[in-house]
Amino acid sequence: MYFKIVFSNVRKNIKDYSIYFLTLMIAVALFYAFNSLESQSAFKTATSDATSNLSGQLITVLSILSKFIAFILAFLIIYANNYLLKRRKKELGVYMLLGMENGRISAIFVGETILIGIISFVTGIGAGSLLSQGISAVALKMFAIDLSRYRFAFSVPSLINTLICFSIIFFVVILFNVRTVAKVKLIDLLNAGRKNESFSMKSKRTLTGILLSGFIMLVIVALLFHRENGALSDSSVFTISFFLGIAGTACIVYSFFGVLFHILQKNVKWYFKDVNVFLIRQISAKIQTNFLTITIVCLLLAATISIVSTGMGIALTLNSNAGDETPYDVLVIKELENGKADEKETIEDYFSKNKLDLSLYLKEKIEISLFEDKDLVYGNILEDRDKLFKVDKNLPQEPVQIMSVSDFNKVLESQGKEKLDLAEGSYLINCKYKGTSELLQSFLEKNSPVRLADTTLTPGRDKISREVYHLSSVGNNDHGTIIVPDSLTSKLKKTMIIFNGRFKEDSDTQKFDNIFVSFMGDPHSPYKLMTRTLVVEAYYGIFAMAAFVCCYIGIVFLIICVAILSLQQLTETFDNVYRYNLLQKLGVEKSVCHHTILRQIAIYFGAPLVLASLYSIVAIPGIISKISVSLGLNIGANVGLAVILLLVVYGGYFLVTYFSCRDMITGKVEPDND
Repeated sequence: MYFKIVFSNVRKNIKDYSIYFLTLMIAVALFYAFNSLESQSAFKTATSDATSNLSGQLITVLSILSKFIAFILAFLIIYANNYLLKRRKKELGVYMLLGMENGRISAIFVGETILIGIISFVTGIGAGSLLSQGISAVALKMFAIDLSRYRFAFSVPSLINTLICFSIIFFVVILFNVRTVAKVKLIDLLNAGRKNESFSMKSKRTLTGILLSGFIMLVIVALLFHRENGALSDSSVFTISFFLGIAGTACIVYSFFGVLFHILQKNVKWYFKDVNVFLIRQISAKIQTNFLTITIVCLLLAATISIVSTGMGIALTLNSNAGDETPYDVLVIKELENGKADEKETIEDYFSKNKLDLSLYLKEKIEISLFEDKDLVYGNILEDRDKLFKVDKNLPQEPVQIMSVSDFNKVLESQGKEKLDLAEGSYLINCKYKGTSELLQSFLEKNSPVRLADTTLTPGRDKISREVYHLSSVGNNDHGTIIVPDSLTSKLKKTMIIFNGRFKEDSDTQKFDNIFVSFMGDPHSPYKLMTRTLVVEAYYGIFAMAAFVCCYIGIVFLIICVAILSLQQLTETFDNVYRYNLLQKLGVEKSVCHHTILRQIAIYFGAPLVLASLYSIVAIPGIISKISVSLGLNIGANVGLAVILLLVVYGGYFLVTYFSCRDMITGKVEPDND
């Protein structure tokens, strides 16, 4: 009998459970999907120790983070459950009025919680298993693992972990329900929804003062974010900006609709049109009552938009840049100026002597040389040196790197690019570093001559080249190299020999990497060694892992924000069903009521989003600029995709909330028994 009542109640109240069910399902899906990475076999069979270590670290970080997120989700689910209890209070009162004991009423609600929990868990695991495949593919791509290694995987350990976590959450929810039912009074249940929220509007002058104070604080925050050595560079300035941002947001949220209310009251024609007076008072009362909650939602949304946008932007940009920034598989640099290297010994001879035959692994090898002239330093060719990054403050005193045009053409040819012609008496500049590229471009545009080896050279072209001629972590491996005719290099001092190689298709790259790494242990060696695997997987992998975690946190924050907004709006509508009944009794058409509900929800959802978007517009360019400077990445083009994904989730919750609220007031016109 109890199961029949439980099943009937769930089916009858399915629309009331929609937001609760959606939140539970998404929470389960996300929790399972991000914890299922450990079951992806491609991570276990990674081609190098670097990949294996990084993927292992990612899985460990996600596992720890998931426990924290489960704790947050528990509060969100209890918050959603509280809405359901409020929604069903009158029904509880009827059960009590009919003589049903509190224990039996609790049993019904426990049964409903378990049934909804099972349905949402099963659905969430189904959605999560599909989502996990996409997340696994993205993770493999982030860590430069061949996608051909990808296999469909269902993670039993992740399923068990998810089941345990959410069983604990549901157990807490059940205890909360039992406690609530045991303490509730019959009179409160029967009068549920009849208690009005007190609404006392502050004076226009007071609200305007609060609003202006909020705007002033946010303008200060924006200025602190965009000034040099501002909030993104100085922790103390960031702390000030953070608290000013909170205070400014709270002031604006509290006062804006109050000021708008006073302004709209003056427009009598609009104010008394349809049910605008009802709409504006409802919104003003709700936002002023819940301004702290909405402030938190605003800030969380701003953090979510910024975190997910920049996180996805970094991940996608790193992945797309990896191929261009690492055109070779192996790098050996032989330094000549410290006197430790035998200049007559070739790099291949060095490795052969140490029992590593490079020809067994490499299909293509190129060797280039770098030179310098003691009289030509970067200070001679850098315009506006005050614009240099702090890390480059000593660069103007360092000798400029010089390369022959024939060696530069070797690099271009090895990368399938067209060779360059350089006339005698001319020079070119190659630069792959954001910190100096604009300064060197300015130098070229002025047709500035360069003097080296007692010869004056003029620019052979008015634009710098941006080629990569050896492996490096990111686009900062060349602060500026002057390309000169071969005839000049004999008069210059050779300082470095660079050896680049590419693997054969059938090479055992993991074996080579393991042998190659063993040569890196000698700090006194004149040889510097690097492999593409180490560059891509260590450098790019670390930032990709950070971006991955940022996306996880951001998505959870987003779910929390939209769930809170949805539940508050559903609660607001439920509390005011009788008011909508009264409007319909007074002759207001259903379509007008529906339109009023739509406008109210749109404003309630839209206000935090607009404010958060404004914050993000201020913050994201600063973050992009900081990333561009410190990492040499241009992530701006990839931020849009993240914003679209966020809007899809936000819009989905908005629609579900609207349809639930609309159905709540439809057909609810009851006779007045008061």
